[in-house]
Amino acid sequence: MRLSFRCSVRPKQILFLCLLIIRINFSQEIDRKFWVPNGPLYTIVPSSDGKTIYIGGEFDQVGPLATYGVEINLATGEYSSPILNGTIIKTVVADGHGGWFIGGYFTQKVGGTTISNLAHVKTDKTLDANWNPNPNDEVTNIVLSGTTLYAAGWFKKIGGQNRNYLAAVDINSGSVTSWNPNADDRVYSLAVSGSSVYTGGNFTNIGGQSRYRIAAIDATTGNATSWDPGVSEKVSQSPDISCIAVSGKLIYVAGGFSSIGGENRNNIAALDSTTGKATNWNPLNLNASISAMLISGNTVYIGGWFTTIGGQIRNNIAAIDAITGNVTSWNPKINDPVNAFAISGATVFIGGGFTSVNGKTRNCIAAIDGVTGDVTDWNPNANSLVGALAISGTKIFLGGSFTSINGQSRNNIAAIDAATGTLRNWDPNANGGIRAIAVSGKTVYAGGLFTSIGGQARGCIAALDTATGNATNWNPNSAGVIANIALSGSTVYLGGSFTNIGGKIINWLAAIDSTTGIATSWNPNADGPIKTLFISGTTIYVGGGGSF
Repeated sequence: MRLSFRCSVRPKQILFLCLLIIRINFSQEIDRKFWVPNGPLYTIVPSSDGKTIYIGGEFDQVGPLATYGVEINLATGEYSSPILNGTIIKTVVADGHGGWFIGGYFTQKVGGTTISNLAHVKTDKTLDANWNPNPNDEVTNIVLSGTTLYAAGWFKKIGGQNRNYLAAVDINSGSVTSWNPNADDRVYSLAVSGSSVYTGGNFTNIGGQSRYRIAAIDATTGNATSWDPGVSEKVSQSPDISCIAVSGKLIYVAGGFSSIGGENRNNIAALDSTTGKATNWNPLNLNASISAMLISGNTVYIGGWFTTIGGQIRNNIAAIDAITGNVTSWNPKINDPVNAFAISGATVFIGGGFTSVNGKTRNCIAAIDGVTGDVTDWNPNANSLVGALAISGTKIFLGGSFTSINGQSRNNIAAIDAATGTLRNWDPNANGGIRAIAVSGKTVYAGGLFTSIGGQARGCIAALDTATGNATNWNPNSAGVIANIALSGSTVYLGGSFTNIGGKIINWLAAIDSTTGIATSWNPNADGPIKTLFISGTTIYVGGGGSF
């Protein structure tokens, strides 16, 4: 036996779990095999034989549960997700032993320990309760160097120590080291090369020195080195440094600037790691900001919100020659921003908020041929933003604000196998929200806001075949939303905000013949919306008021 509950989706594309199946036992564990929708649920009803769970709400996809992070085996397609509560995973790195370090804005209780915002995911995809720096706010970037994990973000305390926006954590103990650059504002980007930790962000003072938006910090002392490129901000953009990547003796940076390293540079530049001076590398005419950057060989991949660079049309993604600064012919054509990169062999993996790559549907995650720019068949189909990627061997870790991957299209109504938790083929495809479901034998009654369902035109109420999902001939044709359905013998009781249903003028509450679809003479004539119904014996209890 299982319990379920529903929740709603908050704005700004932040998706929360809308269907959780919880075992009624002493552990109260979430049954993670059950698939979840990507939007709110309003009704959950079992079939007459208990083998199927029908769900209705406002969603367009149902898929396996994966809360903000998931590891996928590139060879087999197998996946596993740690259990997390929160909002997002923003950054991930491999731990070198089959696990991962993740940062973002999340919490999870493991035994008696609450882990927040920075965690170690073990090889079995559970969180390591013994490794818990516990920063008091969001972690936006992490970089691993030897046995030290550098973390940047919005926090001011981590590991029980005061650390403003930047800290170093021992990967074995989870303890914060004495390294303390003490930035005066947020740090967004990190890269480590040799004895220097390169940092970019919104700060003006770091490592005991005045440094505007970018600095190199001694990895031992935490003091700023003499390396100081200097940044001039652009009036139209935030002046922070959003990306840093190291290649040999060059430090590639991106952000909202008009000059850096003593030269005019438009949002992207290459800096000498010794002098801090800008090199001759200068991609021209970048018309918007960059949110992700990856260097592979002689290619610099960039992703963001731009549409042109180097005189070429490039939608949100581009490849630049690391020697000449010229834009290459590689052109995948993404319809929305790219926020993360990873590369394996000749394949470039991208994450973001997009839904199309080269004209093919790809939701928030895709794999692209590094030579041709063609999208591959690999398609995890995340149900919301993917903002962090990392690869280790044959495994890739996706982080973001998604709650499900490998989902299938289902519009507002679906059927889930009660034993396996997976989606059934049953697909009535309602063109509007479902507010109520009731089941009688081989018939599923569905009510809501739709005008089409089961392949037929139906006004807010329909009867569906449990085998095919097709609408039957039963058609009361409500003139308003159906919010409640209750069954008694050969009568279907409906509540909602309608004033005409079953061929008669009836307000808010009606009884419909289950064979003909015609309203009976029963008419309580309610004077406001009906929001809930319950039948007990020969008595029907109703409640409502307000508006939908």
